[in-house]
Amino acid sequence: MKRLVLLVGLVLVMALAGCGGGGGDGGLFDDDGLFDGNDGGGGDDGGTAQPLKEWTYMVYMGADNNLSTAGLIDLNEMETVGSDDKVNIVLQAEFSTKFTPFDDFGLSYGGKTLRFLVKNDNDPNNIDLAAGTSIGNVNMGSPDTLRDFIQWAAETYPAKRYALAIWDHGAGWKVSPLTKGAVEDETNGGWMTLPDLAKGVADSGVDLDLINFDACLMGMYEVAYEFRGLTDYLVFSEETEPGDGDPYDTILAALRNKPAMGAEELAGTIVDKYFTYY
Repeated sequence: MKRLVLLVGLVLVMALAGCGGGGGDGGLFDDDGLFDGNDGGGGDDGGTAQPLKEWTYMVYMGADNNLSTAGLIDLNEMETVGSDDKVNIVLQAEFSTKFTPFDDFGLSYGGKTLRFLVKNDNDPNNIDLAAGTSIGNVNMGSPDTLRDFIQWAAETYPAKRYALAIWDHGAGWKVSPLTKGAVEDETNGGWMTLPDLAKGVADSGVDLDLINFDACLMGMYEVAYEFRGLTDYLVFSEETEPGDGDPYDTILAALRNKPAMGAEELAGTIVDKYFTYY
């Protein structure tokens, strides 16, 4: 652990010692910095190398619980920004038909896990679930599912730098009615402990420049200890977060407006935008 970087309001940013420095690619790219489609690819390019973008911002959204509607609102915030030629915004999300009245919202959703390259839909009053690709109903509370998402995002949407937002309930290392950790999948009975979360990241083989816990109670040294060597920066809250969580529209707009920012600046930006929103 290098140092404490920033503490504002309820959100804490910590710099961690990375494995081989920030911005690694997990061995997915050739010596020219291009994605090697023959190296376990699975991208949309049919095996043709794609130039790297500056950032891929991954969001792992476990909303198959009572945060389901908040997840849809956050997806809508992401859609007001969308990916461009410098920044990929990539989402894997699962929602709850128990807690969200999809018909009342004019939405069709069958309980599947969806993957998105989030694009600007030019409509702040619309949520485009049809833009997602179903991968069936998987257990979002499994480290293997987290691993698969990170690998897919990095292979399909390569970039110079990677950020991962882990979105859901969180319980950190405090005494809680929930098991310590984060990400609940109510349908599958899934929940990741802290070692599970770290395992999912480590097993992906992708070096993450930043991990942002958009979840309650994760801002603890015990959490940071689990992720030593797996990322350069952590952003997390030491107390409970409001249900709205991170303001994805302002955070991602700032990243799109300055895609060359490094991980430390992005970490500070997340904190600043969160503080300003509330």
